[in-house]
Amino acid sequence: PWRVQQVIPGSPAQTAGMKPDDILTEIDGIPIREANSAEVLRRLLQPASPTTRTRFQILRKGSPEPRTLVISPGVFSPESV
Repeated sequence: PWRVQQVIPGSPAQTAGMKPDDILTEIDGIPIREANSAEVLRRLLQPASPTTRTRFQILRKGSPEPRTLVISPGVFSPESV
């Protein structure tokens, strides 16, 4: 499975609700499988426009149902601690 390693504080991913250890199961409706991992990686690495919205379906430990998160790119300043 594709597991989220880190989420930058203050990032669009954190704002959308993504957390470390979430498991990605779909990106834009495309199920993540070993057979299409190159396509999934290409989608993740492609440059995003300001109007791009990417839908992620995730599984989170302790949650019985998958969640859908929509992440839009944006300029942000990482939070400092």
